[in-house]
Amino acid sequence: MRKLRATILGIAIGMACAVLPSGAAADEPAWVRGEVRVNFRASPLPNATPLGVVKTGDPVSVIERKNGWARIQLPNGPGGWLPESFLDSQPPLVQHAEEVQSQLASLREQLAAATRERDELREQNTQLGTSQAEREAAVRQLTEENRDLRAGERWPYLITGGAILGAGMLVGALVARSSGRRSSPRIRF
Repeated sequence: MRKLRATILGIAIGMACAVLPSGAAADEPAWVRGEVRVNFRASPLPNATPLGVVKTGDPVSVIERKNGWARIQLPNGPGGWLPESFLDSQPPLVQHAEEVQSQLASLREQLAAATRERDELREQNTQLGTSQAEREAAVRQLTEENRDLRAGERWPYLITGGAILGAGMLVGALVARSSGRRSSPRIRF
């Protein structure tokens, strides 16, 4: 019985290899569709020897299509023939949902990083604004002090001038009294 099975399997694999085109085209990606487990077979016949099982969502490469059958190759193992009706060119929704979840997690990480960066920039902006206000206050204070200092430089001149004027008036008054002349209440022209 085992020898018979091995012989049939060998014949089926040989037939499958004989059916292969000599210049194989690029593999076409496909996925098993529906909620199923399907046998792939040694040849494109419904009663051919099953070589293995594929289930929903398994990725396969379509090597050849013939009479409603597709010759598939598994990523990590042998291949065989499978009815084309079990294949889909799009990944199953479960796989798509997993990809979307992965993208969502990545976008959430990017959002968190952007939020942290925004908060840091706001803090820096607040510090710079405070620093700018402090600088403006310091400039105003220095401007006022400079104005006061410039005005303070005039005081010695004003005091000296006032002292000279006062001394001149005092000397004039003393000289007028000491000259012996009397002043007359009249005004002369």
